[in-house]
Amino acid sequence: MSRFLQFDNVAFSYPGMAEPLLGGVTVGQKGLTLFVNWKIILALLCVYVISDANAFKCRTYMFPESVSVADRIVLGTVEFSNSVPLVVVSKDLKGEGPRITRIGSKWVREKDQPVFEPGQRVFLFLQYEVNGVSDLLGYGDQAVWPKTSAKWPFYSEHICKEEDIISAIKIILGLERETSINGKLAILRQMIGSTNDFLRTVALECLTMNKNAGLVPAMKNDVKRLMIGPDKVYMRKLRDHIQREESNEQIPAIKDRFAITNLIDAAGLNSGFKEVHYSENQYCLSGSAVDTRREDKYDN
Repeated sequence: MSRFLQFDNVAFSYPGMAEPLLGGVTVGQKGLTLFVNWKIILALLCVYVISDANAFKCRTYMFPESVSVADRIVLGTVEFSNSVPLVVVSKDLKGEGPRITRIGSKWVREKDQPVFEPGQRVFLFLQYEVNGVSDLLGYGDQAVWPKTSAKWPFYSEHICKEEDIISAIKIILGLERETSINGKLAILRQMIGSTNDFLRTVALECLTMNKNAGLVPAMKNDVKRLMIGPDKVYMRKLRDHIQREESNEQIPAIKDRFAITNLIDAAGLNSGFKEVHYSENQYCLSGSAVDTRREDKYDN
């Protein structure tokens, strides 16, 4: 005979009882009696919660992708209201919105949460404001610039000055507005011919995007002649990837939505990523780390 915690006509079993695996229903004089094996139920819930948390990884964006996808790009100063970070916008570089907006972010582990300081001057790549909150694009602090360290998925080539970011944003937006092939090529050649490593990196990232695939054959000599120092690992991987693509080697086609993932895969810096959804319009990635030499990974 089972022992129950009795609540009127409904009873629940507790762990340690000799009952069926998940539970069941018995009929007695007082009505229906529900009994549940809570040990099994709790174990299943734990597995679900842990696996779901591990799967939540927002997709990564290359810099030109961020410029293209963001609904609003702002330059502003961070302030706080009741411990909630706000940005006081001094300049809109793309889109428009209120002068002051709350900063939202998507993260699972506390170590991935964006950290702001009062008075910090930042570029933010934002999504449309909802209920007074503008979410950062992507996961964690990926949409917060400038970068001050080579934290995955960014490298030393992404560490740059404020004026470099402004220039790159304007150039990429100009590239998207340009309708002629020759005009697009001229813009990319100007960037690749720059002495600024950040601008050269961004130009190479542009060439890995699916919508610019038609420009790669005309840029092959420019990319081939590009002189890259041995310490610029990411730029070298980008260049090698573009050259392989242009030579028609059998490599996965790059799609805009998966550009950074496919690029890193082709460069041999990543393995095991998969896509999962957490909303209708946003994509996430989960899987193993991009660079095993780094400790600041977004996976568990």
